[in-house]
Amino acid sequence: MNRKNLTAAVLAGLAGVAGIAGTAQAVNLNPDGVGQVLLYPYYTTNDGNQTLISVVNTTENAKAVKVRFLEGFNSREVLDFNLYLSREDVWTAALYQGEACAGFECVTTMVTADTSCTVPYIYGMGGMQEFLPYAFTGDFADGGPDGMSRAAEGHIEMIEMGTLVGDAAADATHADGVPADCEALVDRWTRVVGGDNGEWYDEAVDNDGQASTDTTRNSGGLFGAASVINVSKGTMYSYDAKA
Repeated sequence: MNRKNLTAAVLAGLAGVAGIAGTAQAVNLNPDGVGQVLLYPYYTTNDGNQTLISVVNTTENAKAVKVRFLEGFNSREVLDFNLYLSREDVWTAALYQGEACAGFECVTTMVTADTSCTVPYIYGMGGMQEFLPYAFTGDFADGGPDGMSRAAEGHIEMIEMGTLVGDAAADATHADGVPADCEALVDRWTRVVGGDNGEWYDEAVDNDGQASTDTTRNSGGLFGAASVINVSKGTMYSYDAKA
């Protein structure tokens, strides 16, 4: 995988999705490494490697961030979730190959001991989530490998969706290292059969995916980094995410 070309391709894709005319030069890379979108050009769990990732909210505002892991063969999504960062918050996680192996098919797993709110609340589910094959199998097969080995390397995107205000900001804000109420944020996205759906779920259904209550425009200030570590070989390669 050519990491430099991958970064350029992802930037071009983001520019196109945003409806920006011209080339990817319309997206500004911040030399200080702080911005609204973070691109982590490479992760791997192959050959005994583990990848450690972190994201820092350098601002005094709570934020909603989309986290996406995309495999390396065809950039199909293998895991995504919403991350809600408290003011001046740091979220960390690690990627490794779990024990669910069949022959050479080992499943990459994300693990986190960080209490920051996510939807779904991964910390509350034991802090672990395996990567998933649904975007490149069945009706979404793309002619490439259909085993989970293709998800053992790829890249990561973190995209700020908005700044939290009001009750949502209060729910995400830490007190003594623990957010006030992560389940309240999960409830906002929950579809309830025969009952009242969460307000963000209903807003997204009615407004082409957009939920707006207790949120304002994104305001930047995200910083990220990653390290690829191989304990048995004694190696570590670190980089800052492109902002």
